[in-house]
Amino acid sequence: MKVRFLYPIWFLTVTSLGCSVSPEIIAHKIFLAHGGTSFDKVKELKFTFVVWTPEKELVRRTWTWAPKTQDVSFLDGEKEFRYNRNQIDDASKETEAKFINDSYWLLFPFHLAWDSGVTLTYDGPQPRPDGKGPLRRLSIKYPEQGGFTPGDLYRLYYDSDYKIRYWTYHKNGASEPTRATSWEEYATIGSIPFSLERNGPNGTFKILFQDVTVSH
Repeated sequence: MKVRFLYPIWFLTVTSLGCSVSPEIIAHKIFLAHGGTSFDKVKELKFTFVVWTPEKELVRRTWTWAPKTQDVSFLDGEKEFRYNRNQIDDASKETEAKFINDSYWLLFPFHLAWDSGVTLTYDGPQPRPDGKGPLRRLSIKYPEQGGFTPGDLYRLYYDSDYKIRYWTYHKNGASEPTRATSWEEYATIGSIPFSLERNGPNGTFKILFQDVTVSH
């Protein structure tokens, strides 16, 4: 499967801190633990991205994506918009940005194989920011220029099965997390294990993935 992203081609940088563990191998194992090459067989993925807070539901967006053709259907309330990711124009730029955000949340383990130019660092066992753990941690730093997340840093806390259990997002590589959530409610859909619920600190918000379907 050829998945088209708008990233320039960079070289992959791999580092480790005082150990012989290969961050590249860890990234590949995390990729495999979340479905790996099973995504190559996906003809269509549907999901609804929900942002929930105790006060109200902030976001509800429904997506249908055909990876092989890059056709996307977007439903926001009663409004539907269709476009092709190979033909982004001014009318589709805003919707594409939303798709990138929402699909990154759902499909981030696959980006460990899809995205070029990232710097991978194995940090060893680390306490989770929510006080649980420790879990082993892999850090992913994006290049400073180009792409959709320039300079951003992600830290993945994974278990012995290489399933992500917690992550933090650091905008522009900030030392303190911009966003942090657990990865919970794993369910295998179309041979792919998805984390369908992400809980923020102290119940402040949730990211939910509802009505997820995979067609082969």
